[in-house]
Amino acid sequence: MPELGAERRPYRLLDLACGAGAVRVATARRLPQRTVEYVGIDPSRSRLQGVADILRELARAHGPAALDGAEAVDPAALAARLRERFVRAELDLNTPVALADQLARIVPGERFDEIHMHLLHPGKHGAQAVGPRVMRTLARYLRPGGRIYHLFQRSSPLFTFEPKRIASLARDATPPRVRHQALLDDEERRFRTGARRGGLLLEKCGHLWTKGRVQNADGTWGTSPRAWITRPAASLDTPSRPEEIVLHAVERHSLFSAYATHFVILRRRRLDERAAGRRRRTVARD
Repeated sequence: MPELGAERRPYRLLDLACGAGAVRVATARRLPQRTVEYVGIDPSRSRLQGVADILRELARAHGPAALDGAEAVDPAALAARLRERFVRAELDLNTPVALADQLARIVPGERFDEIHMHLLHPGKHGAQAVGPRVMRTLARYLRPGGRIYHLFQRSSPLFTFEPKRIASLARDATPPRVRHQALLDDEERRFRTGARRGGLLLEKCGHLWTKGRVQNADGTWGTSPRAWITRPAASLDTPSRPEEIVLHAVERHSLFSAYATHFVILRRRRLDERAAGRRRRTVARD
């Protein structure tokens, strides 16, 4: 059930390790009738990159078709719907108490429709035992029904394990579809368990699929197309559901998406889901 008046209020977005802030452009393009309130946090930049510059880079990387839509032609119209704030800080994603203190200072009492956390350095922000506590800390800043979109390389600070890579199973004699499905079944179970420990629901997870280098018609070598293998079927997905469209937009707008190997989409329970859960627990006790 949508929040009352949700379509009229500003859409709120928190971007951790935001870089140039390209995610805010992807979000504003996806929601052409909404004002987008954006908070970007990053240790390495003093300002966000301009909307026009981000759109130019998008067209250069993906061709003119990437700029379909009237507001892409008029960056000023898109920028006029953005209320943005940049905070220069390095969040402590390895220490839940320190992270809670930082967020309490930067966004005190605020709630967001989306939190984005993409492509953190795996050596510094990899799998850790306190991952569920970090997830719970971030979840406090989500509105009911809000989502965390997390695109990462090899491992994530939100989970206690490092997912396997499909490439690591390449020498297995099992047929690829069976091999991928078995891997996804196991990884989804672990992601779902981790999300539950962190107080969230796992909405979707996936692995990147690529054949690596391929030979072009002129004899040169290039990189094969990238695609996501996701649940519930081990197939090459094209965006269809709104959540997948967000993921696609994020990857397309990110300058570092070539390094990503996995993603998860996590959701905070809606108010009606919480009420239903309480009713089930009451019935079970009775």
